[in-house]
Amino acid sequence: MKKAFAALLVALLCCTFAVTAVGCSETQTAAPSLALLNESAVAYSEGGTQFSLDVRSEGLQGTITYDVIPQVDGITVDESGTVRIAAEVTDGTVFTVRARSGDTAAQITFTYGTVPAADESGVSVRFVKESANDVTVQLPAAFGSALAEVYDNYGNKLPSYRYTLNGTRLTVGGSYLATLGGQSFLTVKSGGNTFRINLEVFDKTVSTVEEFLAIGQDTASLAGSYLLTADLDFYEYCQSNAMPQIGSYSDSGTSALTGTIDGNGHVLRNITISYGGDGGLFGHIAANGVVRNLGIADSSFTCTGNFGGTFAGYVKGTIENCFVRSSTLHGNLASGFMGKEDTAKRIANCYTEITADGSIAGAFAYYCKTEMQNCFASVTTSTPFTADERNGDVSTCAVLDAAGMRAASTWAAYPTDVFRIEEGSLPAFAEGGEGTQTQLTILSSETQSGSFRVAVGFDRGYAPVTFSLTTDTAGVSIDPVTGVVTVTAAAGTSFTVRAACGALTTEKTFTVAAA
Repeated sequence: MKKAFAALLVALLCCTFAVTAVGCSETQTAAPSLALLNESAVAYSEGGTQFSLDVRSEGLQGTITYDVIPQVDGITVDESGTVRIAAEVTDGTVFTVRARSGDTAAQITFTYGTVPAADESGVSVRFVKESANDVTVQLPAAFGSALAEVYDNYGNKLPSYRYTLNGTRLTVGGSYLATLGGQSFLTVKSGGNTFRINLEVFDKTVSTVEEFLAIGQDTASLAGSYLLTADLDFYEYCQSNAMPQIGSYSDSGTSALTGTIDGNGHVLRNITISYGGDGGLFGHIAANGVVRNLGIADSSFTCTGNFGGTFAGYVKGTIENCFVRSSTLHGNLASGFMGKEDTAKRIANCYTEITADGSIAGAFAYYCKTEMQNCFASVTTSTPFTADERNGDVSTCAVLDAAGMRAASTWAAYPTDVFRIEEGSLPAFAEGGEGTQTQLTILSSETQSGSFRVAVGFDRGYAPVTFSLTTDTAGVSIDPVTGVVTVTAAAGTSFTVRAACGALTTEKTFTVAAA
């Protein structure tokens, strides 16, 4: 009887616990959410302007704070979510506003200026699914005289609730555009006039180091499409973490980038990365993978295997409008930009200017199976453009000295809507942050036990830095471009490094520690 009663008591306790647990799960609140629903186009006004953020939230426990990332002179957002744009902010400025409450955040990228104007052939627009903002374009004047109809890329007429037309200003709903993918287009027809809205659809924007690293080596994330909205500085991350590749290639298996990463004219800085054969920051780019409009600067690459690169390792896809500069390569049969071009779809308008040691296979690549267009390399070793051409066409490419890399005529074929070409300088992104910096800082620790690269940081953007010693010091030398300090001096020796970027200068004193 006692055993039966004990069993009954246990059963009742279990039932009571089960009912309580179910009751708790039924009363759980929804996960907190936060969204910014404004249109991404802000009308330009010579006297400046202001507007309020359209915020939707649910289940938040704390207050919402706002900021502009990265900071843009003349653009602020206050605690009420009011964005103010000063008169000196120029037409066409792009900026991102972030809203945060605890661990929940949302952001939206705005273009301050006239909405994209169409010519007779059409207009190109970028759209990010994550934000799902409506897209507004300005139609040619001829479209104001008759009712417009919009068709998708299959020729199907869009229902009128998918878009609104105000004179010649057409707005297409973000909820519809979020159903599209990759490269798409819409055709607008009105009174016998036709033009096309070319759409490039991205899954997410990337504005932080953490968001970039999240692309990682997971098959699903590597298949996504990403648009960078800021320059990224990896110095702090690489001080305490091993920098991973984005995709990798090895005999035991591959994890390839199959999606798209558009740098949008931004630069990755202060990367320190080590990898094996066929490696690079982008270890493996598959046939349908794309990386474009992205730069790498002030970084250090170590290839411990054979036939790696800096920017990329094994490539069958597309790399265009990219560069590596002011960086170092420690290689074992490595190359200055990429390891192997294996029947890639397109390698074009890329350059590398680095300092290298060890065994260097090719100034730009180890081999080229098909074609590279308008690619250039300057490496401080005597190596050919490719070590093993494999019958590939590199006739529009060359290995150049520093003067050749800074001759405007070298870059005549480069797209001027992507690059800014100036005599005496390496190509810079047309929309990049060069010249906008107001603060320059030397980040490296004051105590160094041997040779090292001086790492610098800006308050915003990227620009090339030149390095020097304030006074000659026996046993210490510095590369003026890469900032690599070679130290053979005894422990206790002190020396001061000066870094300069345009009118900005900063200095830091270092002491040689015992090895």
